[in-house]
Amino acid sequence: EEGEGGGGGGGERAGACTERLSAPALVVLTAGAGHLDVLAVTADDVEELSGFLSSVGMPSWVGASLGSQGLRLPLLQSLPMLQIVAAAKRAGLALGLRERLKHAVRCTFGVPLAPPTLPRSPPAAERARRRVFALPRPVSMVVLLSPGLPCRLEPSLSAAAVCWRRAGDVVVAVATCEGWLELLAGGGGGGRPGG
Repeated sequence: EEGEGGGGGGGERAGACTERLSAPALVVLTAGAGHLDVLAVTADDVEELSGFLSSVGMPSWVGASLGSQGLRLPLLQSLPMLQIVAAAKRAGLALGLRERLKHAVRCTFGVPLAPPTLPRSPPAAERARRRVFALPRPVSMVVLLSPGLPCRLEPSLSAAAVCWRRAGDVVVAVATCEGWLELLAGGGGGGRPGG
């Protein structure tokens, strides 16, 4: 009796191996350009990502969690923000940590300039290489140019001025794009002044 069953437990395992799965398992072997590839992340990638994240004040374990989702430091520069946030969510980062990650990416690597809102905007190829960098925290500035400074809808001299800030006015800058400042709507008229 013992020789046939192989000790009792072997018969159950052998029976389990012969069962058919109801659905085939799909495994992605390679990731296309701009996609997250979990298998391509090395220990050096995780260490580099952790170093960046710790330099912006995030906990040390976040780098390993994001690395387990296929994120590497070079991808933070090239992936759309929605993909970065989705990977952070899959990694189990709380909302506050995801917001801190978004802010760190915007401050360090910038985000592409938004689509044009005016008919005389620069060509799409020029806009694609322009990036908007968020400031780590809003910065109050005093307008020194006399008699005033025009606030524009876009970072371009050809954009229409939507308002003016007089010399002595205090504005609050929240981002920069190639020498232009983006102002906080309440403190700066809602435009981007040239400067």
